[in-house]
Amino acid sequence: MYNRAVFPIYNKVYAHNSIIKASYKLLKTYLFTPFLYFFCLFVLFFKLFL
Repeated sequence: MYNRAVFPIYNKVYAHNSIIKASYKLLKTYLFTPFLYFFCLFVLFFKLFL
């Protein structure tokens, strides 16, 4: 029962972590394009607060 309650929460956190890691990789690749940087921040903000 404990595992069943924790697993969805862990899944959500893991999904957010992979999103953040992916955007961080993207930022490292396109470090000199501020537009992409702000776009990634906007997407993260949108996903966190929606």
